[in-house]
Amino acid sequence: MTRSTFLLTLALALAACGPSTPGEQPSADSGQAAAPDRAEAPATPADTTTIAPAPPVETAAPPATPPSPPAAGAQGLTLEFAPGQGSSSAGDESVSAEGGERVIRIRGAMTTPNPCYRLAGAVAREGGAIVVRITGTSNPERMCIASIGSIPFTATVRGVPAGSHPLRVVLAYPGTGWETKTALDTRVTVR
Repeated sequence: MTRSTFLLTLALALAACGPSTPGEQPSADSGQAAAPDRAEAPATPADTTTIAPAPPVETAAPPATPPSPPAAGAQGLTLEFAPGQGSSSAGDESVSAEGGERVIRIRGAMTTPNPCYRLAGAVAREGGAIVVRITGTSNPERMCIASIGSIPFTATVRGVPAGSHPLRVVLAYPGTGWETKTALDTRVTVR
C-alpha cells in the first residue's frame, strides 16, 4: 500500500467517525475518545475522494388501483371492477352478491400470496351462468412484505336481464401454484 493510499484510507475513516479538523478535540459528552494531535501531510487532488449522497428513498404508499373501465362480456354484459388497498391477513376471504335493477353487485376480499398483488376482473357466460373471474397477479413494480395478503374488491355486472340467474365468482392465481377456486356459487335475482 502506498503512503498516499494509506493516508486517503485513514482520512476517510477518521472523517466518518471523528472531528474533521486536525488537532480538534471532541467534547467530553460526545462519546468519542480524544485522539492526540499529529501532523498530517496536506492532501493533494490524488489523495481526495468525493462521495455523493444517496438519493432520497420514497416511502409513501402508492395510491390504490383506480377502478377498471367496464369490460365487455358475453351477450351484452359489462363488468366494472374496483380493487381496494391490500393488507396483511390471516387468510380471511369472503364474497357476497346482490341483485339490483339490471345489475349484480359483488363485494369481497381475495386472499393473495402477498398484499401487493394486482387484481383484475372479467365477466362471461358459461353454460347459462354468469361467471365473474377475479385474477390476482404479482406486481413486479413493488417490493412487498412477505405475508399473506387480503385485497378487498367491488364488482358490478351491468346489462343483466330481469330474472333469477346462476352466478359464480372464481378466484384465480396464475403462476403462483395456488389453485383456482370458486368463492361463490349462488342464484341472484335481478329486477
